[in-house]
Amino acid sequence: MIRHRYLWAGLAVLLGALQAWDSGALNAGPLAQSLILATIAILGMGIAVIDRYELHTLTIGLAVALLTIARVVSPVTLNTLHLIVFAPAIIIFGSKAMRRGGASAA
Repeated sequence: MIRHRYLWAGLAVLLGALQAWDSGALNAGPLAQSLILATIAILGMGIAVIDRYELHTLTIGLAVALLTIARVVSPVTLNTLHLIVFAPAIIIFGSKAMRRGGASAA
């Protein structure tokens, strides 16, 4: 379980929106913009609502797939678009490592 999940979800959405803006998503077509918006929403809701690690991993995979489709259908290049997934992935996989007690020496 992720502690302070709503705070982390808000941070993931904020960082996702900033990365989308930095990637040039405002110049992309409406379909690409819709896919990017859906991805950011799915990542935020995935952190806020889902408790199971397997579903968290599925959420990250779905986000990568949606962003790949957005890059393909966009008329402009969106080079750094996949960095939207970076912060939520760190939050999800980091919480799993913290729950296990971190890396062990043995």
